[in-house]
Parts: sequence; C-alpha cells; structure tokens
Amino acid sequence: VRPRLIQISLMLRDKKQASAAAGQLESLVAATSDEEQRAEAQLFLAQLQLDRGDATAATTLLESIDAVKGFPATVATLVAMHEQAGDDAAAARVLDEALDNVNELPIDDLSKSRLVEEIAAYRLRKGQYEEAA
Repeated sequence: VRPRLIQISLMLRDKKQASAAAGQLESLVAATSDEEQRAEAQLFLAQLQLDRGDATAATTLLESIDAVKGFPATVATLVAMHEQAGDDAAAARVLDEALDNVNELPIDDLSKSRLVEEIAAYRLRKGQYEEAA
C-alpha cells in the first residue's frame, strides 16, 4: 500500500494527473483488506478531500475509520471540523462517543486522563457545566 500511496502523492504534484490520483486512491481504499493499511489510505483520502475543499466528505470518511476512532487527535480534528461547519450537535456527539469509549482505547492512562480533561474543558467553554462535571 505504501508504494502506491507514494505514487499517488507524486501524481498529485502533477496537475494533469491530480484527478486520476483521487480515483486511484479510492480504488486503493476499496481494494485493501488489511485494516491498518486501509486506514492509512483512508486518512490520505480524507486529507485529499480537505485539500479539494470537500470538508463534508472528509469528515464523513474520518468518522468511518475504525482504526483511529476515539483517539485524541481524531476527536480533536472531528470536533474542529464540525465546529467549523457550524454543527455543534455533531461535535458534541463526537465528544460523547469518545468519553463513552475512552477506556477501550489502546493508549496509556495519562493520555486517557488528558482526553477526559480536554472534553470537560471544551464543555466548560461551551457553557455546558453539568456535562463537564
């Protein structure tokens, strides 16, 4: 998968091949069965969608990648994307899901605590005092 991702990345530099690169990337995502490699390709595709100005598609794709779901960076990115789109309810949903599943993440306890603290701080900034507690 990585050699193909590098090839696609090089195609994106050439404006004539950029549209073909997106199609190849989508084909790569569909054809890859290994979860980790599929996640890499999907993250690349989400970035490409953002670069092209399609934040809705990128957000939907990012939310669908199980391999990165709930991780602090993913949560922060999704919350920011939903806020930028003016969808505070979707941002709150991402936070609720992260909080519900924090103990299942394969990250250290300090990172889990930090994630919970950041969720509480976000809710305090939004005036959601009961939810922050």
